[in-house]
Amino acid sequence: MKYYLTIILTINVLTTVSGQSKDETDDFMKTFVLNYKAEGYRKAFTELFKTNSYMVPSLVDTISNGLAPYLRQLGEYQGAEMISKWDYGKCLTVHAYFLKYERQPIRFYFIFYKAKDKWVFLNVDYKIDFTDYITKKLDEELKLKVK
Repeated sequence: MKYYLTIILTINVLTTVSGQSKDETDDFMKTFVLNYKAEGYRKAFTELFKTNSYMVPSLVDTISNGLAPYLRQLGEYQGAEMISKWDYGKCLTVHAYFLKYERQPIRFYFIFYKAKDKWVFLNVDYKIDFTDYITKKLDEELKLKVK
């Protein structure tokens, strides 16, 4: 009985450990969203960039300066919504989010990388006006349905 219990506990630990690697990026995103809501975008990006020692602090300024003019026009922040998550192999994960404002959402792609055993933030891409992309996708879907 002791032998079976040891095997079950070992399998449970291994499953938990292997599952944590992807959950770590989920935790990064949960923290990002909480910081974004509570303390603003600059603090949220600053904390996210801290996960990667290769990131230079001036990149936070670049992102912040790029976002600031748009955020003033979008109204009050209304929350975040995860759109999707993609894994590319075992070393790259992308989280797609809408950060919602009164006027419209902003679409973000957050990219995470794991070289060895630790996930780090790698890059972010955001798009303010993505309606042209959505329109193109809808047109493509309609063409597929018509055929």
